[in-house]
Amino acid sequence: MSGPGPQGTDRRQAWFGPAYVAKIAAQAGYTWQATAAENDVHSFDGFVGIYPGTQLSVQVKCFRGRFKSSKAYRIHEAWRRNWEALAQPAYFVVVEVPESVSGWVDHDTADRTTLEHASAYWTRIDPLAADQKSIKVQSQQRLTAETFEVWRTQFMTFAVEHGLISEEEP
Repeated sequence: MSGPGPQGTDRRQAWFGPAYVAKIAAQAGYTWQATAAENDVHSFDGFVGIYPGTQLSVQVKCFRGRFKSSKAYRIHEAWRRNWEALAQPAYFVVVEVPESVSGWVDHDTADRTTLEHASAYWTRIDPLAADQKSIKVQSQQRLTAETFEVWRTQFMTFAVEHGLISEEEP
């Protein structure tokens, strides 16, 4: 548990990642519901409202620095159990920020703008291979407002294939 006042860099980083995803979701017009950090027991940092009554699970990691073409994360057994229990697509997002916290956001008082120095990349979590030990995120799979339409299309395809919705539904 953390106390009041400024928190350490690791905690700030843990907060910044899901907050960044929330902003991109808002830009795309999709709702984002963050999981409280202390409630991240299901290996997800938030949920995107993708279809009436449906939220897709999103695991977010925030990384200080830049990875070249890809970044891999070892799949913890708790993650695997939770991911394998899913009944619909889910996503893993890596948000990159500069090494120094002071470089994450610039506030230009003359232009009255705020600029975030961050980027995010994603991959779909499911399905996991039985022997899969890590999940890899490619730098060419950038998280943008358009990504949420990709996720919605993937969900719709999955939902029709599994009889969750009919093709005629919106």
